[in-house]
Amino acid sequence: MKKQWIAVLWCFVLSFGQANAQVDNVTFGQNRVQYKDFTFSYYETDHYTVYFYQGGQDVAKYVIKQSENIAEDLQRLLDMKFRSKIDIVVYNSINELNQTNIGIYEPKQNSGGTTQLPSNKAFVYFDGTHDALDYQLRKRLTEIYMNKLLAGATVLEFIQNAVAMNMPDWFKRGFIEYYAEPWNSNAEDRLRDGIMSGRFSKLNKLEPDEAMFVGKSVWHYVEERYGKQAVGNLLYLSRINRSVENGFQFVLGQGVDETLTDWFNYYLERYIAESAKTMKRSSSYIVNYHYKRGIDYYQPRLSNDGKTLLYAKNDMGRYHVKLLDTETKKHKVLVRGGFRTNTIFTDDKQPLIAWAPDGKQAAIVFEKKKRIYLGIWNNEKKKLEVKSIEKFQKVVQIAYAGDSKNLVMSAVQAGQSDIYLYKIASTTTTKLTNDYFDDLYPTYAELSNARGIIFSSNRGSAELKEERYQNQSFFNRQLDLYFISLDDLATVHRITNTPMANEIYPQQFSEDEFAFLSDANGIYNRFTGILEDGFSHWQIKYATQNRETGSEDTITLGEGENEFEVIDTSIYEIKSSTKVAVNKLRGITLQQSNYLYNIREQQILPQKNLMVELVKQNNKILFYKMPLDSTSHEAASFVSSWGKISSDNINADKQKADSLANVKAILQKNTQHTWQPPKPHDFQSEFDYKVLLFDWDSVSKIQNNAVANAMEESGFEFKQTKVRPYFVRFSVDDIISQLDNNLILTRYQPFNPNNPNFYTPPVSFAIKFGVTDVLENHKVYGGFRLPFSNIKGNSEYFISYEYLQKRLDHKYTYYRQSITQNNIAIKTNYFEASYKYALDVLQHLGFGFAFRSDKTVYKAVDSVSLYQPNQINNWLYFKGEYVFDNTIQLMDNIRYGFRAKAFFELHKEFPFKNKKAGSDYTFNLPSMNNAWFAVIGADARYYQKIYRKIIWASRISAATSLGNRKLIYYLGAVDNWFISERSEKFDKSTPINTNNNYAFQTLATPLRGFLQNARNGNSYVVLNTEIRFPLFSTFRRAPIRSEFIRNFMLVGFFDAGTAWEGLSPFDGNNLYSETYTNSVSTIKIKRYKTPVIMGFGAGLRTSLLGYFMKMDLAWGYDTGVITKRPIFYFTFGYDF
Repeated sequence: MKKQWIAVLWCFVLSFGQANAQVDNVTFGQNRVQYKDFTFSYYETDHYTVYFYQGGQDVAKYVIKQSENIAEDLQRLLDMKFRSKIDIVVYNSINELNQTNIGIYEPKQNSGGTTQLPSNKAFVYFDGTHDALDYQLRKRLTEIYMNKLLAGATVLEFIQNAVAMNMPDWFKRGFIEYYAEPWNSNAEDRLRDGIMSGRFSKLNKLEPDEAMFVGKSVWHYVEERYGKQAVGNLLYLSRINRSVENGFQFVLGQGVDETLTDWFNYYLERYIAESAKTMKRSSSYIVNYHYKRGIDYYQPRLSNDGKTLLYAKNDMGRYHVKLLDTETKKHKVLVRGGFRTNTIFTDDKQPLIAWAPDGKQAAIVFEKKKRIYLGIWNNEKKKLEVKSIEKFQKVVQIAYAGDSKNLVMSAVQAGQSDIYLYKIASTTTTKLTNDYFDDLYPTYAELSNARGIIFSSNRGSAELKEERYQNQSFFNRQLDLYFISLDDLATVHRITNTPMANEIYPQQFSEDEFAFLSDANGIYNRFTGILEDGFSHWQIKYATQNRETGSEDTITLGEGENEFEVIDTSIYEIKSSTKVAVNKLRGITLQQSNYLYNIREQQILPQKNLMVELVKQNNKILFYKMPLDSTSHEAASFVSSWGKISSDNINADKQKADSLANVKAILQKNTQHTWQPPKPHDFQSEFDYKVLLFDWDSVSKIQNNAVANAMEESGFEFKQTKVRPYFVRFSVDDIISQLDNNLILTRYQPFNPNNPNFYTPPVSFAIKFGVTDVLENHKVYGGFRLPFSNIKGNSEYFISYEYLQKRLDHKYTYYRQSITQNNIAIKTNYFEASYKYALDVLQHLGFGFAFRSDKTVYKAVDSVSLYQPNQINNWLYFKGEYVFDNTIQLMDNIRYGFRAKAFFELHKEFPFKNKKAGSDYTFNLPSMNNAWFAVIGADARYYQKIYRKIIWASRISAATSLGNRKLIYYLGAVDNWFISERSEKFDKSTPINTNNNYAFQTLATPLRGFLQNARNGNSYVVLNTEIRFPLFSTFRRAPIRSEFIRNFMLVGFFDAGTAWEGLSPFDGNNLYSETYTNSVSTIKIKRYKTPVIMGFGAGLRTSLLGYFMKMDLAWGYDTGVITKRPIFYFTFGYDF
């Protein structure tokens, strides 16, 4: 309640300020580029509408089923019902998702008063794995539920809750991540590295994604230490008390800061204890490459001679494939692409790299615009040949298949990932798997007893059959290893069967062995294994005889199948049955490494006795190039504290081994708990899970309690519904009600030579609202503004429509303004059609046409004004612009990078004249004259990081007007100037040349230390530079919950600029003169003033109730003199 009264008081205070400002209308922004057209259809259930397009129908079915499961679980956890229908938009790949307009970045001058209504819309994409799809679904749906939960059921509740509770990002986003992806080996590894490196000890200095992950780990800590019930209680009590601090006190008995301290110490003690039990790598194995923090490095691939390393780097979407000569340390960039931005999703799984077995060439798969490309690097000719791959929605992984002519790929087609053989020369493919399971990490292996493809899959059985997704449940959500012999493509062999672990990155390890990475002990370590032909399961062979013909036949059934359900005993007589043992290739494996940190990737070169590992340690990505014998099986007993399998189970009756040759002897000794034939599908494994691996009841029980992505089934069964075509359906997007005095649309005002002065509306109450369709291809928004006084004759309103479905964006706007001042009423009607063509994510071309009509009406107050005719001025204009924006926003008013705009405008007057039609009728018809002017201008801004979040921001802006009519620029002051101690903000002492045929007027800002019109002319240049220092965000270690404190920053600035007429500001015609006249004579005195003026000073920035406020105190420097009295500026808005 107290905060609500503060908000009312704040609005009351602002309503008294007389504003004299004009907002800086230079807009930038990055783009979404539509490289292709999408024709959407949708499925609909009682709770969801799922939109998809060609190739995504199966994924849409899966999304509906999983969404129902997630919704039931969320409603139980949050104790709420969601009554509105949720829209989910499914994209076939991340590349195509980045072409959508959903959530497009729209830079705003002021966010105060913005009510972003809770959205019922989510979007997901398929990257080849259903686990990643589940994560997106859970995250998006949790965001919707959380926003609804915190917002309330009505608009009034939403506004009250928005004012009353400012939930920190790490708390809210951390919970969303906590629910979206249950704790797993990757999360544990990330937390371990953040704790051990000390990076997570300073929470406020973390990047937003890191702070979100820390929040997730805190929620996991609450569950681990206090139980899962504490999670729901903490969320509930924080919400109803509208205080996170109170929630922690009530549930945990201590505040947020104390809990964060305990969280850090709890994990630090655990990881220090664990580190003493693990292996250490020698630093001499580290490959030195051009590493920079904050950039992702992956796909290290070593040539077969061990001298050349290829790797990929990705800097927020800008990727490179680099070649490193490990002996000379020289680098060469082979492929580059993408854009460094945080306005679209980053694909950190491409480019993909693989070396051919002979080392003479390497394959690189990468994406550009709407296509997938395969580049073949010829290492002898040092040449890259590139051609497109047309067959797939996405390529997930690649490897060479035995020679330099063929690749084996995991690729996505029609919403499912399968294994393909790909002939490089002919681009033909052979599909090895064709089902809805995720088939990943394929590699070619040529062992002594088998030649084929090893891959990871979450399939439930060793069976190959064509199967599309309908309504099936993924029982085995973990990844096991499978083998397909190239001599028998119709059969798949299961190598591992670990329902509580993942096996990834299989590689050939030696002539007889293969290796892979497994998180069986809670950390991804290397395991090795051999393939052996052995017992798989029992089958029953029935000898039958036809009762009528006497012909004999045999039928083979699996053990346990009811023969009477399969064999029609009225036709066939069962003569005998025989129990037959079925043998298959199987894997015998043993752990080889025992590191503290995950091996994230591996590549093995058995012919060179070398391997490459990718590890993240001390917040740095490291490539290790090591001999194969640098690790052994001697330390395979450690299991992390949170590991899925207890160390007692792993160590039970287990002997250490120096080589894989001892594995068989170990397994034979442990037959009593590793082998139990003839149980069907029982897998020989070194680990005793204390369940039969296909004892469904036991496995299901374990999965429900321990498997990371276990999910309760809702019982929902998707039934094939009619596919309906998408139709445009609008919903409210946002509502903005705020105090401002921005000129809503046009920057130019008519110039009055009789009384030059720049008019800005007073502080007014503005309402803006917008509606959009589900895909955000169509947007309609409008608004109006009314002053607090003199409402009659003073108003503004506008309406706009945007069409964004194609690459060329359309925008159509109508704007009307009425101003009444000093017995003069000016009514402006403005129509504009503007278009924007995105060249890429960072740059676009824009052009537009507009018609403007200004009607001036003189109120009859005396005999002169009685006969004063009304004036109508009509102008047409064309505008073209080029915009480049390569900036990254870190927080409010803090960004890095460069952005610029160059523009050209052409204005032509079309006066209306009265023309008679006969003797009784007169019409206003357009006519031609020679009045015109053009404007050429540019604005460039650069933001340089100094230290953490401290930046140096610089700007240069310039423009000039040409023609027989012109535009006058008033130099000085700032944009959106609300409050000042000065009664006048326009400097009338600066002479204005009223004979220069000015048609319109505008401001050239900011130049602090002066009033408006410190200089004027038809050309201007302004330079601004300032240091922005977020005081508390830079130095405070704990998360900052208050936006006032978080965005509080100190600013030191320097401005310089000039405005002039003619070719140069130093021309003698730009000297300032004053004329004194009496009945006898006229005296003209010329005063010298330097054309360039400068200002300097300091200021504060912060946020309050959604308004970003700027307070500056500035001194001016004019013609060698510093002003004695500084000027105070209080404004709303971002940037300069």
